Amino acid sequence: MIAQVTYQSKIDAASEHTNFTQTEFFEASTLPDRPAIIKKLLEMGVDFAEETLVIAAYIDEDADTMRKSGLRITEL
Repeated sequence: MIAQVTYQSKIDAASEHTNFTQTEFFEASTLPDRPAIIKKLLEMGVDFAEETLVIAAYIDEDADTMRKSGLRITEL
């Protein structure tokens, strides 16, 4: 399963004038919970505001197709 995680950086989250978000894709056997995603993003060195995390199942494509198109899929 692919989880799509969107978030804002701490700077973007602090500004009321921007809705800019960033997206990461994760591959896992089930939809990961917030603590697992937070831990992995911290390990990856990602600048993010925890309160802006949105985790959703990504059902449009499978991991292999996404990787072939150049998208980064991180395994959990």
